Amino acid sequence: MNKDKVHDKETHGTSNDISHKTSVDKVKAPNLFERAKEEVEALVGAVHDKMEHNSSPHGNNADLHKDSKDESKVSMNKIETHKNETHGTSDDINENTPDERVKGPNVFERAKEEIEAIVEAFHPKKGSDKPNQPLSLRPLLNSLSLPKQRRRRGEMAAAAAAAGMDARGWDEAAYRRGILRERDLSCRTLFRAVFFDHHDDDPDVLLAAASSDGSLASFSLSSCISSSSSHPTPQTHPDAAVSLVDPVCIVQAHSGPAYDVRFYPDSQQPLLFSGGDDGRLRGWRWHEMQSCLVPLSLQGDHLEPVLDLVNPQHEGPWGARSPIPENNAIVINKQEGSVYAAAGDACAYCWDVESGKCKMTFKGHTDYLHSIAVREANRQIAEVESALSCVAIDASESWLACGTSSGISVWSLLSNECIFNVDCHAPVQDLLFDRNQILAVGAEPLLSRFSINGTLLSQIKCAPHSAFSVSIHSSGMAAVAGYGGLVDVISQFGSHLCTFGCRSLDK
Repeated sequence: MNKDKVHDKETHGTSNDISHKTSVDKVKAPNLFERAKEEVEALVGAVHDKMEHNSSPHGNNADLHKDSKDESKVSMNKIETHKNETHGTSDDINENTPDERVKGPNVFERAKEEIEAIVEAFHPKKGSDKPNQPLSLRPLLNSLSLPKQRRRRGEMAAAAAAAGMDARGWDEAAYRRGILRERDLSCRTLFRAVFFDHHDDDPDVLLAAASSDGSLASFSLSSCISSSSSHPTPQTHPDAAVSLVDPVCIVQAHSGPAYDVRFYPDSQQPLLFSGGDDGRLRGWRWHEMQSCLVPLSLQGDHLEPVLDLVNPQHEGPWGARSPIPENNAIVINKQEGSVYAAAGDACAYCWDVESGKCKMTFKGHTDYLHSIAVREANRQIAEVESALSCVAIDASESWLACGTSSGISVWSLLSNECIFNVDCHAPVQDLLFDRNQILAVGAEPLLSRFSINGTLLSQIKCAPHSAFSVSIHSSGMAAVAGYGGLVDVISQFGSHLCTFGCRSLDK
């Protein structure tokens, strides 16, 4: 050759006409743009070859055999130059291999290998288990295992739903009803709870309660005891939650609060009378309430009263009528077949049970009547105004006890004289005679027992913080009801048989 060849292309060390004697000016090195162009072409060619190879996994065996022959021929004529990274898996590299025969990967070749590994992760070769994956790609390939992550997220969602933390089934209406129900139960008041104390074949003790929401409910004492036995009592655990007991029967007796409830004894058909803020006096068949077969969720309007009596309205100037006065207390006179009601218009009304008509009206007070008691032998009634909270007459009809805002006063009905006054720490809201003793409850969580001479005999802590009713059974049990919709049943020995809360109607 007349002129030496100038090498203006990069040969990557594969040219045979360059030796150590070739001058530097005869060899042209690639500039930056040519170098970048070559690397990009190499990357595109590598990805393209990979995709073609995956689309046709079974190649031509003749071509492969031809390539293997050519490679073996080259290896016989020339020592192989290692241009690609083998990650230490090549068998023809040992301690005797010179350094110039082994080429390390540059930055672009390393990037090319990483891209090839990513492409193979999305489009793996058939029958390949990728035994020689680079260690640097394993965290990346693990992050691409999407089905496993989806399963894990599903397991976490199931665990959250089981723990009650899943917000996907959130019911806003049910949450509101629950909050309103809790508030209603916490501020509800039982103004009266009485025992059905008439001897029959049923050994179970039944209880009726009048509530501030206008409902009238009957309860089985055995069910109340079994339900509250698993809960700590508020006397021993003040912060403990009282168990709510399902009533045997519950009816919406009045449109306003039900202030009083009394039993009308009858061997054939006993009645339960209730009086409330709507001015109505209603009688209910007790047998229907003590053996109700209607599901509790459907109760409320399933029973109709036998008697529905309404207090009369007073007529004013130009024909105007006064509001219907409320019934604050009622009392039964079985001897006459009458029911007496202490009303809010300062009058007491006597109603005939048979005919349902008002037989008599008692006037003379200037303020609303708060309580009433009857003296059957002398055909007399005792009424108290708002200054006195309650009144009771003993079985001999010789003694009368009145509850005041400061204590108790006891009167002799034979001499019409006050025998003694007892000063209490809180207003007395209900009382009754138990043989020769007086049971009293009031605006404190105590059931107090006094002798007929005014001596304090005992005080028992009860569940309601403010008690409005005390009732006695012939066996000696006492039921105290009041604020919070609570009923505390106390035995004759002073122990607490059960403490329960009354459920209300879902309105």
